[in-house]
Amino acid sequence: MSAGDNGERRAALAIGVPAARVAPRWWRSIAVRRFVFGYSLLTPAVLYVGLLVGVPFLFSLYLALSDASVGAPIARFVGIDNLLAALESSTFRVALRNSLVFTLGAGIAKSVLGTTLAFLLMQRFRGRKVVRALLVMPFTIPIAVSALGWKWMLDSQFSVINWALGRLHLIGAYGTDGWPVWLGQPALALASVMFVNVWRSFPFGAIVLMAGLTSVPPEVIDAAKVDGA
Repeated sequence: MSAGDNGERRAALAIGVPAARVAPRWWRSIAVRRFVFGYSLLTPAVLYVGLLVGVPFLFSLYLALSDASVGAPIARFVGIDNLLAALESSTFRVALRNSLVFTLGAGIAKSVLGTTLAFLLMQRFRGRKVVRALLVMPFTIPIAVSALGWKWMLDSQFSVINWALGRLHLIGAYGTDGWPVWLGQPALALASVMFVNVWRSFPFGAIVLMAGLTSVPPEVIDAAKVDGA
């Protein structure tokens, strides 16, 4: 303890303040107190993320670099043999191709539809508030509910989509080659999942873009129209 701290402690005792209640000088520094207080608030979140993300990641890395299985988690180290085997697998290549198609296709569709819808909703027309309210519905429906609803609508036997297309004579009868099995054929299943993902996600992009567009001053928009934008 420094001489300054001893002097302050003696002064506190002289005016009747208990010695245990006199904090050291370094603790009375605002910067130190903020530092300790900030990290004390972050520590629970860091521990939570570390346990929730770090531990499963390390365990997955252990499984990837060993010959462990579900029934025998203790195994020997094999290096990158599992990764090389995955790269040589045709199933992995198909999964990688489908992931790229899904990511690029759904991302482009959501960007185009979200931007287009945002500009359309910026226009003044009757029922605009109702359309905006309906726009939020796909995003607010719980994922489990929307997934079960689309699974029923895309069912191979009870598909309401197939029923509507059949009533319009756009597809063949049930059990024929013209009856699409949306979730049973690889190409149709990928297209169906992409469509559902776009349906659920693009309204959020439109809302974000519309919020940004409404924050632009009207003078800037008028000037852009005059300039031919």
